[in-house]
Amino acid sequence: INVGCTADSSSSDPVKLEFSRDFGATWHLLLPLCYTSTSHTNSLCSTEQHPSSTYYAGTAQGWRREVINFGRLRLCGSIRFRWYQGFYLTTNQPVTWAIDNIYIGPQCEEMCNGHGSCINGTKCICDPGYSGPTCKVSIKNPDFLKDDFEGQLESDRFLLVSGGKTSRKCGILSSGNNLFFNEEGLRMLMTRDLDLSLARFVQFFMRLGCGKSIPDPRSQPVLLQHSLDGGLTWNVLQEFHFSNSSNIGRYIALEIPMKARSTSTRLRWWQPSENGHFYSPWVIDQILIGGNISGNTILEDDFSSLDNKKWLLHPGGTKMSVCGSSGDALVFIEKASTRYVVTTDIEVNEDSFLQIDFAASCSVTDSCYAIELEYSVDLGLSWNSVLRDCLPTNVECSSYQLQRALVSDTFNKWTRFTLSLPPYTR
Repeated sequence: INVGCTADSSSSDPVKLEFSRDFGATWHLLLPLCYTSTSHTNSLCSTEQHPSSTYYAGTAQGWRREVINFGRLRLCGSIRFRWYQGFYLTTNQPVTWAIDNIYIGPQCEEMCNGHGSCINGTKCICDPGYSGPTCKVSIKNPDFLKDDFEGQLESDRFLLVSGGKTSRKCGILSSGNNLFFNEEGLRMLMTRDLDLSLARFVQFFMRLGCGKSIPDPRSQPVLLQHSLDGGLTWNVLQEFHFSNSSNIGRYIALEIPMKARSTSTRLRWWQPSENGHFYSPWVIDQILIGGNISGNTILEDDFSSLDNKKWLLHPGGTKMSVCGSSGDALVFIEKASTRYVVTTDIEVNEDSFLQIDFAASCSVTDSCYAIELEYSVDLGLSWNSVLRDCLPTNVECSSYQLQRALVSDTFNKWTRFTLSLPPYTR
């Protein structure tokens, strides 16, 4: 289906897929809107939460395949279907829409796992990268996804971006642009299929609501869901609710549960709506999906290239030569509101140590400042100093040190810094 042939989302003139049990005398939505809410219950809904079979303009920049399993809908007997937009006067100009390659009938084996077209209920025509009678993955999916929404939205990362565009209209979350959802119609961000069989985390920055005024209390939550079968079925990982304080940007990190780990998992952020209208906007930024459940025992880098798998976040940082370095370094020279760099998760043991070449400046200066060296054991939700003050007054200290070791007057040129990682960082 293709509605509107446009990238601009709209709630006007949607197309509804409906069914009739009485030869067209009465019509009902084939898929009702289903999500858990005290203000919204539907007896036709199972435990799964999903949008209705209502298709809005701007949902996809082109054609998109919809697959609906009748098995859960309790349909039997003689059923008639229709795609219905409405009656319009000749003076009205509703959006154009089109449908193609329709199949209604017995399902193919495993419904082609959501990665193929069903032919006559007996054969799957598989999408690129999938093969076999049931369209299993044949080319390894990427095991890592990162997007800071600074450039063009890439189709190799996201299958669907609807209701939002890159912007700074709602302020800056981490740095630069974010993905701002303020349009009508369908609000959804869906990743491509990923190999999350060994992945550890999904993390991002989010703000529900915009500006200083509190969000409208009628706003529906944003759901983070996962699918293991190409989008045929979805399960909720987490719900994010609008509240009096949700318009303050926050960092969110979740462990990927076992039920979401597979060689072909996709994620989506979706905000439900009855009619394509919303009460409050929301933004998301710096999405990272990946990591390793067993942890990396070594991290080594000379910044000849900037590996996003090793360096998850580095706002304000850029790769360049500085202070007479022999090659490129990670340099924080930009005038950013926040400047820091975060590694991926590393397995720390009794032999682990940290060694870096560090320069706080290229020469002796009058200014004095320190760079904090911190560690986190909960995916970056909380941070503590790697070094702790050990002064002569502390009788339990075997040697003396200051918490702030990376100070500008000591490191006014390239200097190697080596530190055995303390037991409490493990």
